[in-house]
Amino acid sequence: MRDSVLEKWLTDRGWKFTYTPEVPLAEVLVTDAARQNIRLGLPLNDDHVIGMAEAMENGSELPAIVTHKVSTGYEVDNGLHRVEAFRLLGRKLLDAYIVEFPTENAQAAIQILRRTVNTLNGEPLSLEERLEQAMYFIRSGYSTADAARLLGLKSSRLQPRVMAEKTQLRLKGLGKGALAEGASIPLLSTLHAVPRDKHLVLLLEFTKRARLTSDQVKELVKELRSAKSDEEMDAVLVNAEAQYSTQIAQTQGGLTRGPRPSPLRSLPALLLRANRIIKMEDGFSRLTRQDVTNILAQCRRTIADLQRLVASLERHRKKIA
Repeated sequence: MRDSVLEKWLTDRGWKFTYTPEVPLAEVLVTDAARQNIRLGLPLNDDHVIGMAEAMENGSELPAIVTHKVSTGYEVDNGLHRVEAFRLLGRKLLDAYIVEFPTENAQAAIQILRRTVNTLNGEPLSLEERLEQAMYFIRSGYSTADAARLLGLKSSRLQPRVMAEKTQLRLKGLGKGALAEGASIPLLSTLHAVPRDKHLVLLLEFTKRARLTSDQVKELVKELRSAKSDEEMDAVLVNAEAQYSTQIAQTQGGLTRGPRPSPLRSLPALLLRANRIIKMEDGFSRLTRQDVTNILAQCRRTIADLQRLVASLERHRKKIA
């Protein structure tokens, strides 16, 4: 079955393609590279495959998959779940769009299509997955603006990751890659603006030792950028070391943190959220795809919160034992 939304999507992005009905399923190839690029290495959703197969048995038609021609058949670029549903039912033919790729840089073009078209009608990607996809495009030579546009992101959301990765590469080139381990993306992004390599390393070491807040790091970076010479930059860090020396000594290497709210305060809300989700089980048949996605996100948040609560209680139990 033709897919007008997909056709417009491909046309708007400059992909050349032809619609071919009844392609022999035996000639449709699913490679390891396709699984890695389309599903980010994740396994197929068996429930999704079964749901598609049941829909076809009840007379529904599925949109054509996306492929490109190779010497041995047609490699899949989008539609892994549909291919498996056809195989599950023992079908012999399926409809396909065949995309033409340029001879030059064909493999890069194939990977880019696989990673972008899945955002249109594939399994929904989380924000984190979309950000990682965008970073892949940037590493492949795309600008930040173009990568953000392809994944439906704002450039401002992506920019900190770009700056953070540049800082990581900079540290790695200095033989200090281990320093970036455990550092947050906002921190590495802020440190990208430090003009001298020596002071980048010194400031990151000091930030970890003193457990500086993001505002404190930003202020030090601002002072370093305002300094007129290496000597002035050195003085900025020496003064900072003296300024925070008392707190570092008192807390054995970190600023004193304010008291955290007791995890017990959040327990009623967690249990209420979990109970609400459980009660929805009887109504699953009425849920839309987006409903299920939202509920799964709620479940994962609840599990993560409960795990943190359990860890806090375990630590408290050891203290009072």
